[in-house]
Amino acid sequence: MNKFEYFIKYRILFALLLIVISFISGCSSEGGNTGDSGLADISQGEPDGVSEDGGGEDIGTFQSRLTRYPYITYRGNNSFTLFWETDHEEMGYVRLGDRLYKVPPSKLSIKVGSDLRTRTVYQYSAKFDILPEDRKLRYEILSLKTPFGGSFSSRSTSGDFVFAVYGDNRSGAPYLDENPTHKEITSLIAKYEPEFVINTGDIVYAGGLESEWYQFFNDGAVLFKDVTLFVAIGNHESGGYDIFNRQFDFPNGDKLYYSFDWGNSHFIVLCIDCGISTDTEQYRWLKEDIETADSNPNVRHLFVVFHEPPYTFSTHAPNMDARNYKRPKMCA
Repeated sequence: MNKFEYFIKYRILFALLLIVISFISGCSSEGGNTGDSGLADISQGEPDGVSEDGGGEDIGTFQSRLTRYPYITYRGNNSFTLFWETDHEEMGYVRLGDRLYKVPPSKLSIKVGSDLRTRTVYQYSAKFDILPEDRKLRYEILSLKTPFGGSFSSRSTSGDFVFAVYGDNRSGAPYLDENPTHKEITSLIAKYEPEFVINTGDIVYAGGLESEWYQFFNDGAVLFKDVTLFVAIGNHESGGYDIFNRQFDFPNGDKLYYSFDWGNSHFIVLCIDCGISTDTEQYRWLKEDIETADSNPNVRHLFVVFHEPPYTFSTHAPNMDARNYKRPKMCA
């Protein structure tokens, strides 16, 4: 397959996988902090991983440049993590609304490039707890040579929301030094201003190669800086679990499967490598999670996302465990 054929194949694949949904919830919410008091009560005590700068100190100037653009993940309970990475070891400063936080860096030695040379970078992860619901939040990373800003939506409890689902972009795939299709698709999704995006797996071609993750995040930067990113692990991420876990922060601790509520909907993201047969830990978790969602009167819709589908028209075989899964019967 030549480069042109490969490009066309992936262009068609993305066109088939792209789903942008404008979702009308049609029910009211209870509780939630939707007042106009700013962010004075965004956390219970100090947010994990950040410390508030309440002294109005002069933060000075910085030499750091972004080596990976910012992106946001959701940890549950309306708590979010903002990730970014730089080339200098400097204290991180991020402003969220009217609050300023210090974020210490983590030093990483990674191997990148065709020659896998070792490179030192600094990862920042600002964990913000108990944010107000139904709120558009702006952030600005100040500890850079050129400050960088973006925004994200805290968890919706009512009203309309937009989310997007896509996958199999396989950044770093053979014959493509760059993936113009992924960049184009994520730019198109960004125009719909979704509150969150779910990638269904095969995010990169080789999960153990750092360079391919850089390509994924940087090609999707226009979208990822302004949405919450959820991902399902695919078979091409196998062999890179350490990298995967370092880059994401999700509601189920270190588990590669998890669930979350948004509006009046419940979303389940499964790990296809973890198995879904009846003797697996994931199956038992899934059964309990669905039963809990079914018993919640605020949940009217259930979405399940995972990499290998139960039915497919492609040359890839379907996942028979997923096809044979029996949803527990609930009492009327």
